[in-house]
Amino acid sequence: MQLTVNIKAASFLAALQGKTAALQAALVRVMTRLSIEVQRGVKETKLTGQVLHVRTGTLRRSINRRVIEQGGSVMASVGTNVSYAAAHEYGFKGDVDVREHVRKTRGGTEARVRAHTRKVVMPERSFLRSTVDDMGPHIKTEIRKAVLQAVRL
Repeated sequence: MQLTVNIKAASFLAALQGKTAALQAALVRVMTRLSIEVQRGVKETKLTGQVLHVRTGTLRRSINRRVIEQGGSVMASVGTNVSYAAAHEYGFKGDVDVREHVRKTRGGTEARVRAHTRKVVMPERSFLRSTVDDMGPHIKTEIRKAVLQAVRL
């Protein structure tokens, strides 16, 4: 998901002359702070009961962030590398292979379950995109403030 912030051009471009280093530094600072806020929002709100309930904590612990400076742009990324995260974020409908395993029955005996395929329908439960959507106005305001302060308008 990409969030775009527009700032009116004429006076802004005039004020920008010679201030690109200060602007870049300000953007890195604000994007770092905002990525921490988004990461915290995902972990403390969406993955602690609002969207998904904690079972093992693996998904919540895996939420990572980084700020990338490339050329003249500054980008922040908040995400996860857990394999099942996308199925929760976007939903999933399809076949899943189940490995052979042993399970305990209610009576306490063990039953062998053969390998098989089963159909799975999982509804979308967005925790990343919805956090960015919820925080969108705050993110835009903070970026705007940082940019205007860096060029002192």
